[in-house]
Amino acid sequence: MTLQPHAIAFRLKNLSENPFNYKNSEKELVSIVRVLQELIKEGERRNPSNRKIAKISAVLENIKQKKDDLRNNEMEQRQLGFMRGVDLNKSEIKDFKITNNTIFFPLTAISGIGEKVAEKIVNYRKEKSLITSNWSEELKETLNTNHLEQLSNLQKYDLLINL
Repeated sequence: MTLQPHAIAFRLKNLSENPFNYKNSEKELVSIVRVLQELIKEGERRNPSNRKIAKISAVLENIKQKKDDLRNNEMEQRQLGFMRGVDLNKSEIKDFKITNNTIFFPLTAISGIGEKVAEKIVNYRKEKSLITSNWSEELKETLNTNHLEQLSNLQKYDLLINL
């Protein structure tokens, strides 16, 4: 949040041109995306018709598209597909799972969800046999509000797959 706009632009440019040259490119990209999301929120609050906000939104969409393109091209070459996000009914605690040539991310891939919380989700899933689209109500006794909010944010960006 403290970076100057030119520093953010520089880092985004480097990440988009050389995404595999960074050891922590995914973490850095997520960090930058969060900053951009906050900028959009604040800009819309102050002035909904601001052109800069439209540009930031376009940058976010471009990042999402490039990330999807990179992932899809590599996976297509390997004849695999990624589920874009985490599946509450299929994802494992900390291991990637491959089913029908599709890779499912582990629950611990969610920021703020550690092994113990992921284990709670898996245990709930085993007990109930299926987590439905009403997951927030189902898991409210199992997870705390921060975890539910994190899952809600994933759902908002179509990164929660069970619906």
